[in-house]
Amino acid sequence: MATSSSNLKNKDSPAPPIETGSQFILKPEQELLVSTISDHLQVHPSWVQQGLYFSLLLCPQPEGEELKAEASAWVLENHPRFTDEDDDDDDDIDDSMDIADEDSLFKMVFIVNGELQMSEGKIAAQVAHAAIDIYIKLSQNPQSVVPLQEWMSEGSKKIVTKCKDTKHFLDLKDKASNEQLAYAQVQDAGKTEVMAGAFTCLAIFGRAREVNKVTGSLQLL
Repeated sequence: MATSSSNLKNKDSPAPPIETGSQFILKPEQELLVSTISDHLQVHPSWVQQGLYFSLLLCPQPEGEELKAEASAWVLENHPRFTDEDDDDDDDIDDSMDIADEDSLFKMVFIVNGELQMSEGKIAAQVAHAAIDIYIKLSQNPQSVVPLQEWMSEGSKKIVTKCKDTKHFLDLKDKASNEQLAYAQVQDAGKTEVMAGAFTCLAIFGRAREVNKVTGSLQLL
């Protein structure tokens, strides 16, 4: 299975060149971060380098896990493999039940805890954490490798929704577990906007029909 992941990374095309205005030189710790994110997301390192560049451009001070989350979020939002142009962001609820031949489709849904009132940047970072966590979890499970590859070949459908509060969050996690769906939950370290241990984002992956049993009535973010 490791060979398959390695081939996926090696076959990935470099990111389109950008004009930085000055030479962008990575620090040793940033080079290590590029390697780590590139291995986890199986993308060409140049995509992560650009993610770091734009993350540092927008917020010059992020370090460690915060910088990792910001750069990963940029890759997930800009790399063709993770971009799904068919998502309809104008709908009030997840209407994927209307897609024909749903049994052949997989989807990944992110659920943000609505009661925490996080800023847009904080939400992006928490969704990135959840995306990385569930991607690693799936890629390390032999039974999930084929569904994961099929999901990517179908356009990597991703939807971001929100739940009412922490109780609702935990209820959804339990439902996902009962449906035997893969999930990853994120608890905050408490260094910025919310208290330590707060449940910020839940990622759920599986066949669309099964995922919809848990998330189909949630409001899109």
